[in-house]
Amino acid sequence: MNSPGFSRFQFWLGPVSLVLAWWVWVSYASAHPAAWLNADAYYFPMLYRDLFEQSYPLSGWSLATAPVFFPDLLIFFPLALLSNAVLAIYLYPLVWSLLWVLSLYYAWRTVQETDPGRDQRLQSLGLLFALGGVLFLLAVTVESHLTPSLYSLVHPHGSSLCLIWSAAFWWRYLHTAQWKSLAGLALIALLTIPSDRLFWPLWVAPLAALSLVLLLHPFYRRRWQQLLTALGAVYLAARTGQAALDWLRGAGYLYFGQLKIKREQLDAGYIASLVRLPAQAWRDSHPIEIILAVLVISIAAWYLLRLCRSIVLQGPVFAGNGQTKKYFALLWSGSLAATIGASSMVGYVYYEGDLWHARYLSGLFSLSLPLLVWSGWNVRLPRLLLALFSSGLSILILIFGLDYAARQKLPWRAEHLYLDPVARCLDDNKERWQIQDGLSDYWNAKSVTLFSKQGIRAHQITGDVNPYLWVNNFWWYYGSSSKPRYTFILPRRLEEQALREKFGPPHAIADCAGQAVWLYPDTPDSRLAGFLSPAVLDLWRSTIGR
Repeated sequence: MNSPGFSRFQFWLGPVSLVLAWWVWVSYASAHPAAWLNADAYYFPMLYRDLFEQSYPLSGWSLATAPVFFPDLLIFFPLALLSNAVLAIYLYPLVWSLLWVLSLYYAWRTVQETDPGRDQRLQSLGLLFALGGVLFLLAVTVESHLTPSLYSLVHPHGSSLCLIWSAAFWWRYLHTAQWKSLAGLALIALLTIPSDRLFWPLWVAPLAALSLVLLLHPFYRRRWQQLLTALGAVYLAARTGQAALDWLRGAGYLYFGQLKIKREQLDAGYIASLVRLPAQAWRDSHPIEIILAVLVISIAAWYLLRLCRSIVLQGPVFAGNGQTKKYFALLWSGSLAATIGASSMVGYVYYEGDLWHARYLSGLFSLSLPLLVWSGWNVRLPRLLLALFSSGLSILILIFGLDYAARQKLPWRAEHLYLDPVARCLDDNKERWQIQDGLSDYWNAKSVTLFSKQGIRAHQITGDVNPYLWVNNFWWYYGSSSKPRYTFILPRRLEEQALREKFGPPHAIADCAGQAVWLYPDTPDSRLAGFLSPAVLDLWRSTIGR
């Protein structure tokens, strides 16, 4: 069973099952777009179109609180250049999964004390590919708040890749003192902290804690220079990246919303999180998620308890063979604990008690499954058992995927993918209704603009009829070369009385895919055409600093 032929067979099963699982996810996401395709997920596509396809400058953008420049935008933009902004939404999860697999493989090779051999390398890669396919199927089959958002651009998960890269670079520098590993470690911190400041508690804090503990370890005490150098490089790089982003914001080159937490909010949110998190997790999670969470948290708790025990007894955390891999797992356990703690607290403060807000739990799945595998490697499970498990996992994915393909129509062409029904309806009636630009609520505006094939644009406004300053561009409303010609309103989720007081009654009301469309004449005296008063424009400019 450990022959070279079986190893190659197991390896190729992995990527084939991953691609098939991704294809099933594409089909399911197109048929059930609510969890994956909504206004929050269109941040990347709209930003790409403004920068590369249209004449709207970056200077007018109100970026997301976590701009996620690195590595998410660096993954998405090349995909959009090679295809288009809509297809890149579907391609991004596949590329992310491939990077996740390769990153974990690099981390695994980093902690190997000896060369595992070609057969074991192939088997390990096959297992990681199969785990990537499992993530896709979990996203399709598990109905909850957390798992379906795993591959959605609503919650980009690039920071979890940075966690894996950083852990590998840190461990390599600690054992080899190579400046390239140190430079890679610092570079990731420099680019990731400005993209998402949650990288402070999710990575920098666990790294600092483990570095200080390792100074008490007899073996690593001799390497105190590498420990302190790596920690100092990460901290200085992170502070530099954060200062650079703050300067760009202060100088008016970039604008993004900032969430400021007051001390009393933190205290109340943290206490409420500790009290309510288990009950809400039990109520809102799928049984598969609960089983996985209990298993992973138990393993992480074991590593962390070993760490506490070593501090009390002033002895080594681990003894015997395989210490390197166990310390690596300990580092991930600390990051996983920080992920759950920080996400539950921040999610409670800002999302009305929603402790399971998935945007802050990006590392949960991307770290939990590898931690399970790492624990299996640490206890030295027989290679035959791991090989059979990996092959069986891939075969099960293939059976599920082929069965799904037999019962459902997989999208063979781009035309089979999701198309917003309101955008399609507006396109079909563009000439008859004489429409070009319109106003809508937050959840409809970007979808109409992105999916319209006739260039129809809808701009988001608040319920009280003001521009909605969130993940959009000032120049959409004001025009980069010519002002928009507003001729319709999608009143769903808006205050109809406020709309009538502001713009007057529509001259006609039509229906588009079950939504009302208020039509207004395209004339100079139309109150809709000039709804942005000078006072509103001045307020917008002062808010974004331009």
